[in-house]
Amino acid sequence: MNRNKPLVEIEIGWSWGQAPNGAMSLGTVGSTERGLLITIWARGDDFSAAWFEFGTAPRQHKSGKSTGQIQASPFFWPVWRARRRRVKSRLTRNINKAIKNA
Repeated sequence: MNRNKPLVEIEIGWSWGQAPNGAMSLGTVGSTERGLLITIWARGDDFSAAWFEFGTAPRQHKSGKSTGQIQASPFFWPVWRARRRRVKSRLTRNINKAIKNA
């Protein structure tokens, strides 16, 4: 039935300062005192990305008919946890290099 539906696209990026509206902040590097803060964030077009990541509880109509549930199939957080140290160290290294060269 839904086999031909395209998968949800998830955007992962970074920005100076705070994460954009509707994005989940994954981590920050830098300090807010001088305004040198980089935020790593992720967001999708809708909430279905969270449904696939964390799953949903069993749902039922008022009549008692089951509409099913979505089993959790994490695709983002395991990768982020595995590579967080590498990403943060590269960001910190490049930020420090840019500051020294400025």
